[in-house]
Amino acid sequence: MTSQAPILAGLAVGVVLAVIVAVFALRGGDESEQEANPVASMLPSLPSTPAKVTPDPPSAVLPVSTSPGATTVGKLEPEPPDPPLLPPPSQECPAVCCGGKNCATNPQNTAERKSLCDPAKERCSDCPSKRPCVSASCTDDLDPDGRWLLRFAVALERLGKTEERNIRDSHPTAAVCLRPSARRTEGWTCTSVTATENDTKLTRVRATTSDIHEDGIDIRIRNGKDIIAERLNARHEDKVRVTALCLGLVFRDVVSSSFDGEMRTYRVTLHLDDPM
Repeated sequence: MTSQAPILAGLAVGVVLAVIVAVFALRGGDESEQEANPVASMLPSLPSTPAKVTPDPPSAVLPVSTSPGATTVGKLEPEPPDPPLLPPPSQECPAVCCGGKNCATNPQNTAERKSLCDPAKERCSDCPSKRPCVSASCTDDLDPDGRWLLRFAVALERLGKTEERNIRDSHPTAAVCLRPSARRTEGWTCTSVTATENDTKLTRVRATTSDIHEDGIDIRIRNGKDIIAERLNARHEDKVRVTALCLGLVFRDVVSSSFDGEMRTYRVTLHLDDPM
């Protein structure tokens, strides 16, 4: 036994030396890897987790019936937008009205003005003045405090008891001139008889209801320097109905001068536009 003790001690020492050599070998391998990749050695170690993948939402589908008792699946198509809502006629023109394309016929206006509002139609006739609606009863008077822009409409020459001729046909180069009789210092405002609704030659004259009833309007028809016809202080002594806003304001007996040796009489219609 004593002879084996040194042998066992030598084996133990050999095992310890082998373990130490193995440990240093492992450390040397780690250090060589760090030297080969110094950036990696500086990065913190993070726990590795699997990436989360969000699946795409499923397409919306709805059943589409192709035959009784059969159902197929198809994609949901977007519905078309709703058409814009149009205002009802009541918002276009009041219930009480007297003419214009937006005025609905009713027992009141058809009884008072059948020429404007035919009971057989849903809407009244278009106004010669181009107003879409006259917002008043046909029996109402013109606003006594009203302010207007007088616009020339037409001048008709009286040829007989029932026959008339448009001055556009007889004197196409003529002009109709207007001015309030109470403000003659303002001068004449003239419009060509051939001027149309949107013509730049179409002019208007400021006037009031008082001018129409009391002081009057001066009307002159001229062709160049020649005065064809004229009427001063032309007025409506009786009250004017609101129908004038649709049909126009008529001034009769605009008498011609004798510049060509003949006497003529004209009927001049003016429209009452609202001030801008």
